[in-house]
Amino acid sequence: MSTPSYEPRTYAKQPKLFGSESIMQWKPTPNDASDTTVDQVSASKRQHIIALAIHRALAKKGTSMRSYAASHPEITYTRFAAVMRGEAIMKLDDIANAERNLELSFWNNPDLWSGFRP
Repeated sequence: MSTPSYEPRTYAKQPKLFGSESIMQWKPTPNDASDTTVDQVSASKRQHIIALAIHRALAKKGTSMRSYAASHPEITYTRFAAVMRGEAIMKLDDIANAERNLELSFWNNPDLWSGFRP
């Protein structure tokens, strides 16, 4: 696993809660922040929401992250856990995999995104 260009959780006020707490407080984005930083903050918030949905789907199935990764050879537990904690950047294929294997729909789910503020 390569070193990410940033860790999504660094934008959270309490990084250890990334991907596991519904109510997340985010560090304020400075007015003079670069476009890259603004995009990273927005992507981090989206990743947090998706990680929460994945955690909920796993809990509903009674499956741990380790068991889920072990049952899907395309997923390594180390990377999966890092993504879920916000230590690594979630990729589109991670999202597609979760949608397929956990029967989730991130794009056609307005409830998932209600209250989302980039």
